[in-house]
Amino acid sequence: MKAIKKEAPQLNQQAMWRDPSSTAFYTWGGITSYFAQPPPVEIWKFGVDGSGGGAWAKQTPKNVVTLSKLVRATEGAFTQSKDVGYFLGGFASYQTDTSVTGDSTYLALPGIVAFNMTSGEFTNSSTTGLNNFGTLVGGSSQFVPFGPNGLLLFLGGGQSSVLTSWSAWTDVDFNNLSLYDPISESSSIPLGARKTGWLGVLFTNILDSPKVVRAGDYWLSANEARTFLRSRSPGTE
Repeated sequence: MKAIKKEAPQLNQQAMWRDPSSTAFYTWGGITSYFAQPPPVEIWKFGVDGSGGGAWAKQTPKNVVTLSKLVRATEGAFTQSKDVGYFLGGFASYQTDTSVTGDSTYLALPGIVAFNMTSGEFTNSSTTGLNNFGTLVGGSSQFVPFGPNGLLLFLGGGQSSVLTSWSAWTDVDFNNLSLYDPISESSSIPLGARKTGWLGVLFTNILDSPKVVRAGDYWLSANEARTFLRSRSPGTE
């Protein structure tokens, strides 16, 4: 076993995205320990050397201006497709970003940050339609390889207005799941989960064996899920 010193900023609860080459990963977001002041907003990459070691390196994105406008958050819902990492919501405080002042100020951030690991570009898209506020703190996310573009699935977590306080968010129950098309940036699609057994069968099949799902094979809330389930496009790897 070899210990590798972390040259990147010491942050907790960071998102991690695997590089398409599978020889590196990126870290994004996070929060400091012991009420320390956070470092500048940056994205870091750890690359392996093939001999049990590796090195950290700060990355310079293609669109630095977009990066400079982002606020670092923690407890966001993160996942990735083959070459794009996604980070939805989370909260910001004076321990995550220097733009936030006051030890009792917490901001539940709307928006979904995406980082294309191939092109090196950042985007920040609207999450209007996700819930009443477009925010999600402590939620989970999964990339679903379904259709030509894939979909992002979000579940759990809490929601609140942007200006909030610690743990003031309301839990999001499992009566609704949210789906997001990362290509068209369409609003989330609420899926009724009254038949939870059906949900389990549906997503187990999609995630474990991303093949064609034919109309009528499975139904969630029929009127709401029809668009999702009637796609005859094969899943993407």
